[in-house]
Amino acid sequence: MSYIEFDNIGGLIVTVPDTGGDLFNVVVIYGGQHYANRSWMQKQTPVEIMDKVICVFAEYMMAYATVITKLGPFLASHKLKATGIAGSSIMGFSAGGYPTLDAYTATHKFIGLMDPSFRQAHLTRMYSKNVAMLWGSGGQVSLFGEAGFKTLEAAILKGGGFSERLKLAHEDFPRVFMQRFKSRLF
Repeated sequence: MSYIEFDNIGGLIVTVPDTGGDLFNVVVIYGGQHYANRSWMQKQTPVEIMDKVICVFAEYMMAYATVITKLGPFLASHKLKATGIAGSSIMGFSAGGYPTLDAYTATHKFIGLMDPSFRQAHLTRMYSKNVAMLWGSGGQVSLFGEAGFKTLEAAILKGGGFSERLKLAHEDFPRVFMQRFKSRLF
């Protein structure tokens, strides 16, 4: 299998499975700051994901609602359809955790948090089983505090989601996370 890449669709990179179908699940994948832009995030994404779902690579400054607003006309112009919220996922790495957590709903197919940045408001939410988080790089823990991560982890686990602390370099989290949880997107 393979995929077709569309670059700079309103500041987004979009990949579409080249399977001849027209109805797909969609995953929005947010990068972080500096090196972890949308192009870098695409390079971290297993080809198997891009072969099976529409992937939308976005910068962390773009709100989820804006991403969806830009994606709609693109899908229509290519005669493609998304499976709807129940087939939609959001994943965020580092600063990409902000828009991912901001857009969280229990009705999304999957919410993936890759060593994420977060706000205080994210710590007191109710989460559900559609959330998975891997965290633990030294830089993120020193920036957001171990207590903050453990509070977010407790909220995720309380809702039936998954969280695990790993000893990885920050930049290794996207590849490890997506390889481990890719089946949740299909």
